[in-house]
Amino acid sequence: MSLHLFPTGGRDGVQLDFLQSFTPQNHRKALELRDYQKTMKSEIYQLIKPSSGEPGVKRILVYSPTGSGKTLVLSSIAQDALSKSRAALIIVHRDFLIEQSLSTLCNLGVVREHIGVIKAGYPENTERPLQLASIQTLIRRRDALPCGIGLVIVDECHSVAFHKEYKRIKEANPKAIHLGFSASPWRLKPHTEYFGLHYQAIVRGPSIAWLIKRGYLSRVRYFAKGGVADISQLETNREGDFKERQMEKEFIRSQVPQVVVERLLERANGRTGIIFNAGREQSILQTRLLNDAGISCAHVDAHTPTDERRRIYQQLETGILRCISSIGCLTEGFDVKSISFIVLARATKSRALYVQMAGRGIRSALDKDDCLLLDFGGNIKRLGFLTSNWEITLEPKPKAEGEVGTKECPVCGCICHNFVRICPDCGYEFSGEKDVEPGAYEKEFGEIFDPQTRELVKYTRAQRKMRYTKNQPPDRLWEVFKEKYGRDTFLINDWLKGAIFAGKKTRANFQQLLDYLDALKRDNSEKSEQWVRFHLGLEFGALPSSIPRICCWQLLEVHNLSSEAEIKEAYRNALRKIDIEADEAEQIDLLNWALDKALRRSRP
Repeated sequence: MSLHLFPTGGRDGVQLDFLQSFTPQNHRKALELRDYQKTMKSEIYQLIKPSSGEPGVKRILVYSPTGSGKTLVLSSIAQDALSKSRAALIIVHRDFLIEQSLSTLCNLGVVREHIGVIKAGYPENTERPLQLASIQTLIRRRDALPCGIGLVIVDECHSVAFHKEYKRIKEANPKAIHLGFSASPWRLKPHTEYFGLHYQAIVRGPSIAWLIKRGYLSRVRYFAKGGVADISQLETNREGDFKERQMEKEFIRSQVPQVVVERLLERANGRTGIIFNAGREQSILQTRLLNDAGISCAHVDAHTPTDERRRIYQQLETGILRCISSIGCLTEGFDVKSISFIVLARATKSRALYVQMAGRGIRSALDKDDCLLLDFGGNIKRLGFLTSNWEITLEPKPKAEGEVGTKECPVCGCICHNFVRICPDCGYEFSGEKDVEPGAYEKEFGEIFDPQTRELVKYTRAQRKMRYTKNQPPDRLWEVFKEKYGRDTFLINDWLKGAIFAGKKTRANFQQLLDYLDALKRDNSEKSEQWVRFHLGLEFGALPSSIPRICCWQLLEVHNLSSEAEIKEAYRNALRKIDIEADEAEQIDLLNWALDKALRRSRP
């Protein structure tokens, strides 16, 4: 039995009596499209419109990035179809997208009585001109196939378009216009599952980088660490991604949940966010560890009741919860703009999944400067930055030879593009030798940058180090940056950690920077102890309550009036007393500092 939306006549745009008086102008619009959204609509309509005797394009893939207002654009197009008495069907992939789409349509001015919903729990009215359907419901109700449709809009078409049910809908509505919207139009099997099977043309919305630059999305700060979990031995499933059960076991074995807690305590103070896990056991463990550490967290998975999910989402939005630990949820349609950190506690080969997960945190919000992306699965290195200029194609395309990828700095773990010769984070110079074997260096959890920000970071860090090396006051850096780039200088503070000593937090380096700052403080009465603490914190991070100052004379066990020869002899004696069970290199480094300082003091 078919679901007929035109009970009074045929298909393909037959006039409906009760729609004759309805136009969008009869209702005040609560939502307005932005200029770039209007441009997207215009390009879609230009393709659909016949030209020079040629028929218009009837099947179009529309790329609309996360946070660009995809639901608003497709709802506006559905509204236009109603105004022209054309029956329309919107297919969504997730149940909660039904409510989101209903809200957007009504806020645009569509009368609620004109919308039918095909979804369990909703009263159905199949005679209404606009039907909003869940693809899962359509799969379960094969005897209720929608037909007589003039416009079919598929949300999240990177998933929905490859359901067998969508093929049946196309066959039942051969003359309909099909629009597939996606924020992540990529498949893991591009040679067998490609968009050219369903669409004839592409309309590209603005890029994530364009939206960030204009303030529509929040900037992203990337953090990664190599070698936490070993995914090199994981097998691939039929869909082309890592087998989740194997991956979950490895991430738990490698104590990724414990490390996540440490990093959130270190870097996400006061922020709210989402953690994406490999499996349910990992997510439940992660939730318990976070709550034990004083970070309020709730677990959500596919079995969490709808009402419970709503309550948890609301608690996250209001700040009652700091984070949600998830498995198999929140990758599409989840819309809590205030969240400002995303943890990828899993690995994936799917660019679409990666973009969906990371994209949950980049929506702009009041009092939100940026989003932290903490990656524990090598995803940034494997798949690139969110601002990467990824290609979108209809037909299969083999990977080009020599295609630029990424590489990992063996010193600090920074993810860089292959053509970068000097690590922007720590200054390590890449050479032509083979990549350093995993585990050869102790890799720190540090920030990585997209290409657009990299030059600003390199300049700022180089300036910071140069001022220290030349014994120049450090404060002028902020003014120079503002003059050169015209950008807010609060960004600089995030970039300066480890700029002088390449992230090496040794006692010797600490004392050298402290000596430099103390000397400037003595020469300028306006400089305070708080000023010293500020600059030490920029280089080394969190400080103890009181700043430890080491006396070179005490360390060498020599009098401050000793001669140069006596100082050198004291240094040799100190070398003999080094604790061989401790870090010898660090102890020698500190003694070298004491030697240099004592010699400077002893010379006239």
